[in-house]
Amino acid sequence: MPEPVPQKLPRLSQEDANELDSASEDSHLVPRSKAPLDSPEPATVRDSSALQAQRGLGRSCLYTTGFGLLCFVLGALWSTGEQAWRQRAGTPTLTLTNVNARSSVLASGQSAHTTGGSETWTATAQTSGQEARSGTGSNIHISASSIGAADATRGSSGNINLGSSISSGGADIAVTTTSAAVASTVIPEMPTATSAVRSSMPALSTGASATDSSSTTPNIEQALACLRMTTPSLGDFVYPSDAEAHFLEVNRSASKHLKRHKYHCAAGYCGPWVENYWIHYFSALWNNRGPGTRLHDIFGPYIPILVPWVDVWVNSGYHFPPGIIEDVRRVLRPNALYITVAQNDEGLLARHKLKMADIPNVLVLSAGGYGHVPLPLLKATEPLINSEFTSRKYFVSYMGSFGHAPKGMRGTMKARVMEWAKKSKLNIKLDTADNWRHVMADTKVSLTPRGFGRSAYHIAETIQMGFVPIYVWMDTPWIPYEELWTEEKIGFMTDCNGLKDLLTRIAANESRLLQMEQRIRSLRESHFLPEGVMDQISRFMTGRSGGGDLRCQKLPNSIRDA
Repeated sequence: MPEPVPQKLPRLSQEDANELDSASEDSHLVPRSKAPLDSPEPATVRDSSALQAQRGLGRSCLYTTGFGLLCFVLGALWSTGEQAWRQRAGTPTLTLTNVNARSSVLASGQSAHTTGGSETWTATAQTSGQEARSGTGSNIHISASSIGAADATRGSSGNINLGSSISSGGADIAVTTTSAAVASTVIPEMPTATSAVRSSMPALSTGASATDSSSTTPNIEQALACLRMTTPSLGDFVYPSDAEAHFLEVNRSASKHLKRHKYHCAAGYCGPWVENYWIHYFSALWNNRGPGTRLHDIFGPYIPILVPWVDVWVNSGYHFPPGIIEDVRRVLRPNALYITVAQNDEGLLARHKLKMADIPNVLVLSAGGYGHVPLPLLKATEPLINSEFTSRKYFVSYMGSFGHAPKGMRGTMKARVMEWAKKSKLNIKLDTADNWRHVMADTKVSLTPRGFGRSAYHIAETIQMGFVPIYVWMDTPWIPYEELWTEEKIGFMTDCNGLKDLLTRIAANESRLLQMEQRIRSLRESHFLPEGVMDQISRFMTGRSGGGDLRCQKLPNSIRDA
C-alpha cells in the first residue's frame, strides 16, 4: 500500500501549550538527538533542564562571568536602556518559520525570526551541535528544552539567552516545547540493518500513518478487534483530540519513578532489552518527526506507554516501586486505547494487586508470555553461523537448564526425546554444558522449550544463528509471527505429547530443514533483530506495508501456567 501523507498539526491553545511545556520538564523520553539508531557507540543524553532561564544581559552576565554584583548592576542598566529604546522604536514582531506548530521545537534549518524597524534577526537550530544562533544586534530568547543540550552563539553586538520561551520585546510568545532529557539516559545500540530492512522502515523525519491521507483520526476497529479477543464486551472508543498532549501526560506520570533508571541484568546479560529498544526507537521517531507529523502517524490508534517496566521491577527487588502503576493508571482514560511493550514473564502488572481486567483498553505486546501480541524475547544478538548441513553430527539437540519451566516440563521433554532416540537410532545431544553454540552448529534441528514464562531467549538465539528451532509449549503457545510457525516456514512447535511424532516427521524429510534454514536467514534481520522487531511493531500499529507479521491472540487464562 502507498505511504500516506502525514497530517498537519493543529495549533495549540494556550492551555495545551502550558500542558506540553510543563510535561517537558520531567519527561523520560529520549530527546531529539542526532545519534543514529545504529550508532557504533551508545550515546548519553544530557539533561537540558540544567540550562535555566536567563533573562537580559544582567542575568546572562552574572551566570557566565566572575564579576558578580558589578556585572549584574551594569546588566540591569543595560536592560533598562534597552527597554526604553524598545518603547520608542516599537516592539519587534516575532515570526516562526517552518516550525512544528504542535511542538515548536527547532529542528535542522528551522528558525525563529524577530523584526524591529528595518532590521531582521534570526535564531536557527541546527542538527550539528543543535546550536541556536542570533544575528547582529538580536536578543532572542529560546527555550533550553527546545534546543536540547544547546550551545548559544552570540552575534557581534547582540546576545542569545536560553530562556523558558521564545520572546520578543519582553513579551512572551505562546510557544512551548515538547521534550527534555533525563540525566544519564542511555540510548541502546541498534545492530546495523541491511539496506533492504532499513528501506522498509519509516524515516525518522516522517511518521508512518495509520490512516488515509485525507483522514484526521486513525481507524480503531482493528485495535478493538484485537482487545475484544480477550474482552468481548469492550465498549466503543474514540481517538483523543488532544492525543499529543495526552501522550506526554501519560508518560510524564511515570517519570518520577524513573530518575535513576538503569538496565537490569539477567542470564549473564545487562541490556538493552526489548522494552529499551521500544522506548528509544519510537521516542526517536516522535522527537525527530517532520513538520505536520501527528502522533497517530507513528502509533496508529494507540496512545503509547513508553516505560521500562521490567527494569524498574527487577531493580526494585522483583516488585514495582510504590505508586508507579497507580500513577500511570490514574491518567488513563476509559475510552482511549493504549499500547505498551512488556518483557516480564509475569506480564505487565507482574505481582501487582491490579489485574489486566482492570485495564482492558491497554494492549500489551509481550515478549515474556502474558499479553495480547507475542514478541520475540531478545537478549544479546547472536552472530549468524555457517556450517555444512550434511556433515552435522546430531539430528536434534538441547543445551540448557532442565528445571527452569513449570511442572517439570523440560524434564518431560528430555524423557520423550530420549525414548524417541532409542527407537530412531539417530544421534541426539541433551546437556547443560557451556559449549551450546558449538553443539548447535553441529545440529540439524534445535529444541527451544519454553522457560519460566511461555517464551525463551533460545528461540530468538537459534534463529539469529540461522538454525531451525522446535518450540515446545505447555498450555498455550506464545510465539511471535504465528503464521510463520503454523505454516512451518521458520520452525516447528508442539507440546510434549506431540514431540515424538513431530521428530519422526521431520526426520523423514531432512532436506526440508535446509530450505527452512535458507528462509530463516532471509527473515533473520527483519523479524528477529532489534531494529527489525521495532519495524514489525510499527507495521502492526499503523497498518503500514500490510501490517507486518505480528498477530493478536487472546490473553492466556493464567499468567504462567505455573
